[in-house]
Amino acid sequence: MLALAFLIRVGVTLLGEGLDFHIPKGYIYFAMAFSMGVEMLNIRLRSRSKKDIR
Repeated sequence: MLALAFLIRVGVTLLGEGLDFHIPKGYIYFAMAFSMGVEMLNIRLRSRSKKDIR
């Protein structure tokens, strides 16, 4: 799911740049870093809950 979100984000950015709509790169990088951080938390919480079940 995260990879699909990255691909969509990059595609929208490229489309916007192609239409001469400037998107600051800092916004894009922050959104990617935030998504990655949330996914890492998700993975950790999922692995801990699996350990509790066993």
